[in-house]
Amino acid sequence: MRLSKFFLVVLTLHLLGTALIFSSLPLEIPLLWSLTGDPDAFVPRPAIWFVAVLPIFAYFFMGLQPKVDSRSEYFETQENLYLWGARSFLTLYLYLYWSALIFALGVSPIVAVIIKSVLGMIFIIIGSFLYRTPFRSRWFWAIKTPWTVADEKNWKRMHRIGGWLLVIFGLCMLLLIFAPRGLDIWVFLFLMMGYIATYIWLSYHYRDS
Repeated sequence: MRLSKFFLVVLTLHLLGTALIFSSLPLEIPLLWSLTGDPDAFVPRPAIWFVAVLPIFAYFFMGLQPKVDSRSEYFETQENLYLWGARSFLTLYLYLYWSALIFALGVSPIVAVIIKSVLGMIFIIIGSFLYRTPFRSRWFWAIKTPWTVADEKNWKRMHRIGGWLLVIFGLCMLLLIFAPRGLDIWVFLFLMMGYIATYIWLSYHYRDS
């Protein structure tokens, strides 16, 4: 994967920004939230550096992945799509990271809206990637069941269907922004279990087709 100079500049500014506000951060920083917007986990201030450098390692790993995947030849035919997916994930990560730091500095954004919007966009990106990528079975970026692994046609069909289902799931997550507090977590769990059950059933249903 070609490394974008623009994203290298963004990552550099990301680290510089973290260094500039580091001394102003509280001793404990909220890092994880529930769908209702309540902090679930805190990390000590020095640990924020690990969170800050993580997207850098992830970005370089994404650049290395096409070279180590056993089906690397398929990345060459879909390089632009893979770049789009990788950079979209990086953008969402930075958005969530800086939202956490802004919250830690005392500026209170609507955290529940941020969490739901980020999750929704992640599912939409993954779904779009799976649907638009006609890869054969491979080690990375895949939804695997015994029937998709055993049958190449089943694999391709189910990744297209699964991609569409994930896009719909992501759109439903965006709609959860307007759901009453407390109801959203149950709707999320219902949608997640429904997606998993539907995908497994369909992959089994198409196993001999």
